[in-house]
Amino acid sequence: MSELYKNTYKVNSSRYQHYDYSSEGFYFVTWCVKDMKCVLSNIIDDEVVLTEVGEIVEKEIKKTEEVRTNILIDSFVVMPNHVHVIIHIGPYDDVLPMNTERNMSDRRDASVMRLDQQKQEDALPKRLYRSTLGDIIKQIKIVSTKQIRANHGSSFQWQPRFYDHIIRNDEDLKNHREYIGMNPIKWPQDKYYQK
Repeated sequence: MSELYKNTYKVNSSRYQHYDYSSEGFYFVTWCVKDMKCVLSNIIDDEVVLTEVGEIVEKEIKKTEEVRTNILIDSFVVMPNHVHVIIHIGPYDDVLPMNTERNMSDRRDASVMRLDQQKQEDALPKRLYRSTLGDIIKQIKIVSTKQIRANHGSSFQWQPRFYDHIIRNDEDLKNHREYIGMNPIKWPQDKYYQK
């Protein structure tokens, strides 16, 4: 829904007004290329084949875990003109390797985690990034855009904003993981589909 503000229309945010988007939890997020241009990947025999532009985006998504201490990328897919990702925001002692199966209620032994945490803190520089959902997506979009423009011309842009869904339980998490996994197979029926 949009409304008139200072003689222009602004689109109301889809974010929950009073929700803390740095809260621990799983979030399903989608963002798109401006004008839905298919520049990130191709779907060939139901498989994603990344373009050079898509490889830059994938690298930045994966890099998020390296630069933010309490972020896990649970699963993601870089489609031709959009990206789906499940992000877990949590306390630092919940860190598990990327793509490890995680349930909403899983916790590792506290003493082992403290040792793991100390080793990782000793090995890695302190990070200054905030980890709200908006900050995470903004960082991925800004850094990938700069790299894409530097290597592939200045016309690349993301659509402003992004869609998010707060994942509420294990079944919801399972359904969104399956959606991501099936997205390439269902590309011709996808609402974002472009030839």
